[in-house]
Amino acid sequence: MPLSKLAQLASRRLAEEREARHAKAWNEARAAREKFRSEWMTAATAAESLDISTRTLRRWTRRGLIGCVRFGDEDQSPIRYSRSDVERLRSGGTGFSNPQRQQ
Repeated sequence: MPLSKLAQLASRRLAEEREARHAKAWNEARAAREKFRSEWMTAATAAESLDISTRTLRRWTRRGLIGCVRFGDEDQSPIRYSRSDVERLRSGGTGFSNPQRQQ
C-alpha cells in the first residue's frame, strides 16, 4: 500500500478517535447538567414549587428555614436551592406551604 494511502487511513482514524472523544465529553457534560438541574432549583422555581413569592423564600432563607448555595463566582452566580430541601418544606407535615404556620 502506498505511503499516502497509509497516511490517509491514519489521519481518518485519528479524526474518528477525536470525534469519539468529543462525543463522549459532550455526553458526560450533558449528563452532569441534567444531574445538576435535577438536584438544584433556582429561587424562582423553588418559590413557584412552594407556592410562595421569591421574597418570602429569601425571608425563609434568612431565618434558616431553608439553605441556599451559590455555584461559581459568589457575587454573580444565582442562588440555588436543594430540591430535597424544597420537598421537605413542601411536605412539612402541616399540609401548608409555610412551615411556620400551625394547624
